Amino acid sequence: MIEKLWTKKDVATYLSVDPSTVRRWMRDSRNPLPHRYVGRHPRFVKQEIDAWIATLRPTIEVPEAMGQARLGLSWIEERVEAARAVLRH
Repeated sequence: MIEKLWTKKDVATYLSVDPSTVRRWMRDSRNPLPHRYVGRHPRFVKQEIDAWIATLRPTIEVPEAMGQARLGLSWIEERVEAARAVLRH
């Protein structure tokens, strides 16, 4: 099966960023956005974009006692849980 190749504009729309951001990510020397050229035009595969995004997700490890001992605020725990929930998706 042949995969549909996306343009910079398609990727920008998918990731809700400007096409210039896609260009900048393509040139990133540490973790470039995966792409290939068809002629002189960069093209992208959705599965490769999704895999690249997965490598960017940071992990947040907050010791349970940190919020309680330092601040004693219950809303810290709620924020940590909300952040963890976002990262799980």
